[in-house]
Amino acid sequence: MTGKYITDFHTHLLPEIDDGSRNVETTIRMLEAEYQQGVGCVIATPHFCGWKHRIDEFVAERQRSMDKISEITEAIKAPEIIMGAEVEYFPGICRSGDLEKLAIEGTKVILIEMPFEEWSDTCVKEIISMKDAGWQIVLAHIERYMDSKKNVKALDEMREKGILMQINTGSVCRGALSRRLIRMIGKGQVHLLGSDCHSMNHRPPNMEAGREIIERKLGQAVLDNIDRRAAELIRGEKR
Repeated sequence: MTGKYITDFHTHLLPEIDDGSRNVETTIRMLEAEYQQGVGCVIATPHFCGWKHRIDEFVAERQRSMDKISEITEAIKAPEIIMGAEVEYFPGICRSGDLEKLAIEGTKVILIEMPFEEWSDTCVKEIISMKDAGWQIVLAHIERYMDSKKNVKALDEMREKGILMQINTGSVCRGALSRRLIRMIGKGQVHLLGSDCHSMNHRPPNMEAGREIIERKLGQAVLDNIDRRAAELIRGEKR
């Protein structure tokens, strides 16, 4: 597939909104790096934390952040930016109103960050309830949760329910889980890729490096399937 189909599904490149890009200049450098790596679309997924954010206030802040770069991005070679959020799980999330404002724009797709601890049965049931209610759930960086056997079992259960799994490309490039993740990708247990980029130094855009390893180990067809799924999630739901 050509670069216009390659999607970085998880980024923190909007300026001055979370622990990602600290300023407009950094955002521009990150976008240019994404473009140079062949990425045609980035999902902007700043952190949403229900314990400290009101949804409407978060959406307004996200738009202000986007406004700071909108004119500049029109003048440079950069990927398309589509708005979304990385929504931190909170109790009662399945009953929360206005969730559509946190979904990837124009879709029913929500990127969820799960707790960094062993998950309760209630937590897992709530995520499955969101799927049953019509949301397409994507779990962010699942490799961070796999040190718990209970969580791994829950991931299998949620995957069987149609919940999608995203991993960070940096985790394919290094770390003890790299080989395991490659095997999971080959088995179709990983559905989407994201850089989870935060700056040009700490967690920089690295889609190219991760994709090169996946292609070398598993072949281009595997990447094509991942790219196709991302494009269908975004474009297929567009109104």
